[in-house]
Amino acid sequence: MRLNRIVQCTTVDGIYYHLEQTLNLDAVYDEAWYRATQDSPDSHLARSILMWVTHAERPFTVGALEQALVASKVLDEQEALAEDRILRACARLIRIEPILGQSLHDNSAETDRSWSPSDSVVALVHPSAHRYFGARRRFLFPHSNDTIVKACLTSSTADLVTQSLWHHHFIVEY
Repeated sequence: MRLNRIVQCTTVDGIYYHLEQTLNLDAVYDEAWYRATQDSPDSHLARSILMWVTHAERPFTVGALEQALVASKVLDEQEALAEDRILRACARLIRIEPILGQSLHDNSAETDRSWSPSDSVVALVHPSAHRYFGARRRFLFPHSNDTIVKACLTSSTADLVTQSLWHHHFIVEY
């Protein structure tokens, strides 16, 4: 009977609505969360990526996610974050796509550079995943506010120190 409702749907939103009613998506996301955070050598990385992506107001680029993970001391500065590692660590709860309007081989004069993987957008795999993690983020990521604030302050402080040292060096030379 539920399958008939899905087949009769004429919109994608209608199909998703009836699929969500048919499937217990919470159980699916619970299992994926467990695989990513308990049953994986990259469980700390997965938990951190999902925390950052869940709390983001807009999608991250891979480059911005790397910076956030370095600032929160999950990655070393020299450690690159490959897209396949993100997907594997997060049990496919994350999707990575080129930024809209860019192709994989865009060498136009407007961009003055070719596309690189760090320009890709990182986001949760589906709006239902966003709802799942959004509803549980205080439980799944109990220290996320502290982590995000510390990372932002660390990153901002490092930038200020670098600017200050450069400015000081500039003054001393003249």
